[in-house]
Amino acid sequence: MSGARFNRTQRKRWALSTGAALLVLVALTSSAQVVENTLTDQLRRVFPEINRGYIDLNGNGSLDQTDDLNELVPESTLTDARVQGTEILDFALDNVVFLSLEDLQGVQQAVHDAAGVIPELISIRYGVRLMEVIAIKEDQLARGVFSPVALREAHARVNELMTALTTAYKRQGRQDERDFSAARDGLLVVVAQGFPLPDGIADDDRDIMVTLMMHTVQGGNGAAPSATGATVEQRRSAVRALGELQAEESVATLISLLRVDEDLPAALEMKVASIDALGHIGSRQAMTVLLDAYRDNPAGATAPAALRATGRVGGPEAVSLVSDAPRNTLPNDGPGAPSNTATTEAALEAAVSLTSGTRPDRAFLPIFQAYTESPIPGLRRLAVTGLGAYRTRTISDLLVRMVSREREPEVRLSLIDAIAGSGQQNAPTFTALLRAADTEDEERIAVLEAVAGSPSNAALLPSIYRAARLA
Repeated sequence: MSGARFNRTQRKRWALSTGAALLVLVALTSSAQVVENTLTDQLRRVFPEINRGYIDLNGNGSLDQTDDLNELVPESTLTDARVQGTEILDFALDNVVFLSLEDLQGVQQAVHDAAGVIPELISIRYGVRLMEVIAIKEDQLARGVFSPVALREAHARVNELMTALTTAYKRQGRQDERDFSAARDGLLVVVAQGFPLPDGIADDDRDIMVTLMMHTVQGGNGAAPSATGATVEQRRSAVRALGELQAEESVATLISLLRVDEDLPAALEMKVASIDALGHIGSRQAMTVLLDAYRDNPAGATAPAALRATGRVGGPEAVSLVSDAPRNTLPNDGPGAPSNTATTEAALEAAVSLTSGTRPDRAFLPIFQAYTESPIPGLRRLAVTGLGAYRTRTISDLLVRMVSREREPEVRLSLIDAIAGSGQQNAPTFTALLRAADTEDEERIAVLEAVAGSPSNAALLPSIYRAARLA
């Protein structure tokens, strides 16, 4: 029977060894030794929890170690029971999808500010990669564009969390309360990453989610956690979710967030998020508040968001405000100078929204024409998109002339879309683009897709196809 059960000595040894292991685990998760240098000093400001050996990717204030997500920073550089700066950077870069743009920019600043020979060498090694991932993150957030795989995985995750949320809500037990909170935290992480919510959410699920997001938002100011225990970042994510869900019942709650009299960065970010959500909801009830958000301080931090939101809501007041805004932001040296780019870009985005209908307002036509000469590619791209709504031969000819002198790829792609959608036949322009040696492959694909989707150019497909084969 030897080994069938512990004797007293064995039990004592087992208890001591198990207790020691638990003490080690507690020590690792409650306090981790971070190497001391200027780089890690800066990184601690971005990720305060790194002093406990992990980065809070889930945004719930505690260490998560599951099959899907392990927040403990591994010893990828050196196995010495300490956390090196490069280990923090490697872990952050491996988990970019979980980090906010602000976190990544904070890491970039930390790397940039590092002093000392070794931290400066690390800065050289990681600087370019950080620039690349930040550019990708900015583009994703600006355009809402994600890879099909990432989008599919995010939507599957949302559906899984919604099922857990609804199940826990209906069961209403003590464990269900914990499961419900965990599912909420998971949903807010997905939203914070910039992924759009999937279409076709069932009405019952949507109602629970809207009520939950309103509960998450309420009870705090812009710069502090709410009475419900939600962090500031979670509250911003909940606000964004309400906008995506077009939750008209949340308009009064969102408007109340704009009346918080604080100028702290977190409070301003909450106001911007609320304004953006009101724009996505599109409620006329919010129009007065949105107009005031811009007029009270046209040069303020909330002005760009207010312009974009006003454009989405629409109506004569929006046309009046937005048609004046680009003129009011023009500096002395011409359209779109850097000092006014953010507000001007927002005004042009709003103008594009307001001209997307079947009868675009001609008040915006001279504004779009002026900004085709802007030195800033992003403003030219918006101007081209706006002009594409005016389906006339005159505008089509203007866009065609722009193609020959435009060198920025993003603007050229917008020109192709606008010309194809102008309702005019432009076979010579498209065949020339396909045959030109300096036309990028992405542009050739855009030409073929644009022509295929345009009834006015469908008859030209055979000649376009021949030009493509000759390219």
